[in-house]
Amino acid sequence: MRTNLYSPPVPDSPVVLRGATAGDKQAMLGIMQPHRNAYFPGKLDTRRVRIAMIGLDVVGFVGWDTDQVQALYVAEAWRSKRLVGPALLTAAECAIRDAGHQQVRIMINADDDRAHRFYQKHDYETAWDPRQNEIAWMTKRL
Repeated sequence: MRTNLYSPPVPDSPVVLRGATAGDKQAMLGIMQPHRNAYFPGKLDTRRVRIAMIGLDVVGFVGWDTDQVQALYVAEAWRSKRLVGPALLTAAECAIRDAGHQQVRIMINADDDRAHRFYQKHDYETAWDPRQNEIAWMTKRL
């Protein structure tokens, strides 16, 4: 059984989460590259980034600040496998809760049905802002 500082143990999971280092930037950018409108926060503190590993491969990452998930990306080969994304989201949620916040927010492209479904499956609700028709905010009470 593997454990992570910010998420509950996942029995026999091939996904291992670790803190990010400055040396992870290239792997993170490579994972983001195929995604439309990929956003990489310029001042994202590596203390608030978790890297997902399967074996020796970086397969995803999540970064957050205060109560907001700023980036969650999974390598294309591992999307829809229901392993990497949920592990990363749980890690961010636990860290945000441990920092004393009562909700988690994430901004997605309004027309990204796949992301919308993913967050809905994890108990997020959509908070539309009619002035910003290109983005949607998803929120979850902790």
